[in-house]
Amino acid sequence: MGLAAGASRVLGFVRDVLTASLLGTGPAADAFALAFRIPNLVRRVLGEGGLHAGVIPVEASVLRGRGIEAARIFAGEALSTFAVALLLVTILFEIAAPAVIAFAAPGLAASEGGASATFFLRLSFPLVIGATLASLASAFLVAQGRYGWASWSPVAVNAMLVGLLAVLDRLSGGDAERAAAILSAGSAAAGLVQAASVLPPLMRSGRAPRLALPRLSPEIRRLVALAGPGLIVVASTQLAFLIAAAVASDLPGAVSRLHYADRVAQFPLGFVASAVGTVALPALAGRSGTTAFGPAVDRALALAWAVGLPAAVGLALLAAPVASILFERGSFTAADAAATGAALAAMAAGIPFAAAVRVLSAAFFAREEARPPLLATAAGLVASLASALPLVASFGIAGAALSIAVGAAVQCAVLVFALHVSGIWTPGRIVLRDAARSVAAAGLMAVFLVWAREAASGVLAAGSGIGLRSAALAGLCLAGAAVYGLAAVATGALRPSDFRRPAPPLA
Repeated sequence: MGLAAGASRVLGFVRDVLTASLLGTGPAADAFALAFRIPNLVRRVLGEGGLHAGVIPVEASVLRGRGIEAARIFAGEALSTFAVALLLVTILFEIAAPAVIAFAAPGLAASEGGASATFFLRLSFPLVIGATLASLASAFLVAQGRYGWASWSPVAVNAMLVGLLAVLDRLSGGDAERAAAILSAGSAAAGLVQAASVLPPLMRSGRAPRLALPRLSPEIRRLVALAGPGLIVVASTQLAFLIAAAVASDLPGAVSRLHYADRVAQFPLGFVASAVGTVALPALAGRSGTTAFGPAVDRALALAWAVGLPAAVGLALLAAPVASILFERGSFTAADAAATGAALAAMAAGIPFAAAVRVLSAAFFAREEARPPLLATAAGLVASLASALPLVASFGIAGAALSIAVGAAVQCAVLVFALHVSGIWTPGRIVLRDAARSVAAAGLMAVFLVWAREAASGVLAAGSGIGLRSAALAGLCLAGAAVYGLAAVATGALRPSDFRRPAPPLA
């Protein structure tokens, strides 16, 4: 699932590069960027398991209490109810599109680009229908331990859009307005392709949904009550980013530099959070109320730390060459790259905490308790806002990025405290031992990377060719990963059993 999340991030980055090349930065580009942001944000949150927090624990409860046939009826009711609700929401957005654009960007709405943005939003918003139904179907597949289709279906959206962008110049005749309209319509079609890629495997599964009329059954109400907070928890990092960007917006170039840093940080964050958090939830839901629940939390948290910590250390140490090699060209100067690298290094500090948050939140959602994760998210966002003001004043753009990490750390701490107070789980000797092993392995990797980075400094310098610099950076990343992997296995931070395909979490 982590590889799938990473592949989706890479394709999304390619999509952004091709879109920028095709549309430039003119009025059509501004209108499309604004219109596409809303449905694409929904798709990203759903793709990282936003609905899983509602679907998986409720289905686990139905399966344990009333058997497979009741679980099939619940799945059918969920799909039909969400399909009707999504259709109604889409109709509402189609009607209210001008007001949505006016609220999101008053300046653009008042200009000639307002009409274009409204048109593009109406074309692209049906993406939400396909993406949501696909996420719902994926959650039911994950509950059965069928991770393949569930993990790779989000890739379909970006893959289709990249393919469309490759031929869009010829289809549009070089007209940016027409190209943006075609791309908007293609976005909606890509959402339907995503749904079509995951619904057939679900219908062929052992717990295929039984067709049912939409209704607000007690199970559907429980699903919605858990899914809402689950979506907010998944989106917490993006909300913290918006806070940081708003506080730093007075600094020249801060918003765009933070945006580019966030795009890079999302690669490892998506890998860790999607993989560990999504897989942990069904495993915990299947053990809720048993003596196996605590050890399951221990191991899931240890794995989150074992993967998130080296990602953070490696990204922090290589932030400068990463930012320079990826972005330093054309109008993006060396000063821009240096500032983006500083922001990226600061953001990296939050990756282990964000990964742990997904596991600790899953411990509550598995027990159908939504309030503690929601309160922890609120505490984290308040901490981001409170810390952003002094940090930006002291460290500029790096301080804004660091406030995102502060928020993730506070969110993690509140969840640990809430689990301890409620008696659900307390970090013990095993968790501390495994965390120490990960720290030791990451420390060895850090020593190696500092040495290797200095040894390759001449090749990584801006004066070298982009091909040689990219190869050197890729070599550093692969070598660092190898050093960490060997050290993690040697210390026991990672075990051979961690690399085996898990059994279905629910019988």
